Amino acid sequence: MENGVVKKVYSKILGKEVDIWVLCPQEPKALLYMMHGNGGDCLEWAENTDLVEQAHKYGLAVVAPDFEDSYCTDTADGRPWFRYLSQEMPALAEGLLGRSFAPEKTYIAGISAGAYGLLKLAFAHPGRYAACASLSGVTDMAGRIALLPQRRLPSFRPIFGEELKIGPENDVALLTRTAVEAGCTMPVWLACGTQDSFLEMNRRYDALLTELGVEHEYHQGPGGHEWDFWQRWLAPALQWLLEH
Repeated sequence: MENGVVKKVYSKILGKEVDIWVLCPQEPKALLYMMHGNGGDCLEWAENTDLVEQAHKYGLAVVAPDFEDSYCTDTADGRPWFRYLSQEMPALAEGLLGRSFAPEKTYIAGISAGAYGLLKLAFAHPGRYAACASLSGVTDMAGRIALLPQRRLPSFRPIFGEELKIGPENDVALLTRTAVEAGCTMPVWLACGTQDSFLEMNRRYDALLTELGVEHEYHQGPGGHEWDFWQRWLAPALQWLLEH
C-alpha cells in the first residue's frame, strides 16, 4: 500500500460495500484523512495531485473514503453517510492500515463538499483530530444552495429535503460555535481562490473563527474551484497541519 490502493469494505451502517483509498508508507508518523469533492471519488486526490509524493515526504498514512454525492450527510432520502464516516469508517480504515493512530497524530483535509464534511466531522466530534484543513470548502450550506441555478436544485433535495432547509446538524458555523464554546481548541487552516464562488462564505468563516478565538490561518489567492488551485495549496496545508 505504499503507493495507494482502493480497498472495498462492507459497511454495516450503509448496508453495502464502499471504497476506501489507502496509502501507508513504512513506519508512518501520522494519519491523514483526505475528503473528495462532490462528483468525485476516493481516487481523485491521487489522480489529480502529488498527494502520494507528499505522503512519503511527510511520513503520512493516508485514507481517502468515498461518500458518493452525499455531502457527508445523513441524507433526507435515508442514506446514513455521516454516521458511516463518523462511527464506522475510522475503524475500517485502521483495520486496512493494520495500525491505529492517537488523535494528536490524526489530521483531516479536503476540498469543496469534502471540506464541508470534514468541518462537520471535526466539530461534531471534538478531540478526534489534531487539526483540519479546508480547501475551497463549503462553509455555509445554506449559502451554497442559494448560489445554485434552478436546474441543480433537484439534485440537492435527496440530500437536504424538499424544502432544502439546513438543520443544526448540517450547519458548520453552528457546529463550530457550539464545539468552541464547549472547549474545543482544534486549529483550522483555510484556503480559497479569489475567482471561486465560495470565496465570500470562506471569508465569513474566517471572521467567525477570529471572533471565537480559534487558532487558524486563512489564505486566498488567484484561482477558481479547480485542481490547479488545490494542487498549489496542498503542500502548504499539509505542512501547516503537521506543525499543529
